[in-house]
Amino acid sequence: MVNNRKVSRRGPKSRATKDRNRIAGPWEPLTQCNVPEEMASANIVALFQNNRYTVYVKTNKSTEFMSPEGNPTQVVHLIMARNDKKKTEPPWDEKQRAKNEICGPTCEAVELFPSEMRRLDIPNHQTHLWVYEPTVTLPHGLIPKEMQATHHAKKAAASIPPEERNVFVVFKVDEAGEKCPAEVYVDEAEARAIYGERLDAEPDGDFAFKPCGLDTIPPPDFTPPEGAVGSTWTEAAREKHGRFVEVMITALAGPEMVDLMLDVEMAGLPVGAEKDEVEYEFSGDREHDEQKKAAEATEEEAAISLEAERDRLRAERKARG
Repeated sequence: MVNNRKVSRRGPKSRATKDRNRIAGPWEPLTQCNVPEEMASANIVALFQNNRYTVYVKTNKSTEFMSPEGNPTQVVHLIMARNDKKKTEPPWDEKQRAKNEICGPTCEAVELFPSEMRRLDIPNHQTHLWVYEPTVTLPHGLIPKEMQATHHAKKAAASIPPEERNVFVVFKVDEAGEKCPAEVYVDEAEARAIYGERLDAEPDGDFAFKPCGLDTIPPPDFTPPEGAVGSTWTEAAREKHGRFVEVMITALAGPEMVDLMLDVEMAGLPVGAEKDEVEYEFSGDREHDEQKKAAEATEEEAAISLEAERDRLRAERKARG
C-alpha cells in the first residue's frame, strides 16, 4: 500500500532536498590517481577522481555470467563517494557517466538492494556499482525504443536453424598482435549504433567488420595465405583459428554446441604435409631467418671493421715509436 501522507511544501525544506553537489561546479572528467599503499592492501586496484567524486575500483570474477570461451567474466566493483560527504545519493546520470568514463559505454552495471541477511550499513555518501564485461547483457532492464528492433532481432534469431543464422563480427587486434573476433552482433543496426560509418570502410590491419555464418567461418584474418590449408598451418595458426571458431559457434549455435562442433570443424581440416614451403612462409620463419642472417652479417661486418681499426692504431703507434 502506498503511504499518502501529506508532504510539507515549505520553502526551506524543499531547497534542502536539492543536489548540493552542484557547488562543486560543472562535471570534470574523472582522472586516474595513484593508489595509496593502505588502499592497495584493501584490494583497491585503481582510483579515479574529479571535482565531485572519488571512485575506488575493485575487481573480481563472476561465475554467473560466463565468457564465450566458458571462463568467468571480469566484474569491476566501483565505489563512488561524494567528495563533499553530503548524505545525498548521486543522480542517476552521474552514476552512468562515471561508469562510462571508467569502464566504457558498452558495459552494463547493477546497483544492488540486498536481502536483509547480508545488508551492510555503508556511509550514505557512497554508491556501489558492479560493472560487467561488454560481452555480458544483463537479463533485466528497460529496452529503449531505438533498441527494440535489435531486441526482437535477437529473439527472432533464436528460432532460425543455426546453419542458416548470420551474425556480424567486429575484428580487432589483440595484445599479441593477432586480429581476432572481439564483438559479435546479431543485428547490424546494433553494431552501427556504436561504430557508425567505420563499418563501411575497407578492412585494415587493426579493424574489420564482416557478416559470418556457420558455413562461412573464415580464419581470423579473413583470407588464409595462398595454398595454406589444413595441417600446412603452424600450430599457432591452428590455435588462432580454433579460438575464432569457438566464438562463432557460441554466437550462432549456443555454448552447449561448442565442444561438438569445434571438434568437427578442426577434424575436418584437410591433412597435408607436416611442414612445407607454404607453412614456412605463413609462420614467419622465413622472415625470422632472414632477419637473423642480416643481424649476423652486421655483427660480422662490425667485428671486421673493429679489427681493421685496431690494426690502424697499432700501425700508428709503431710509426711513432
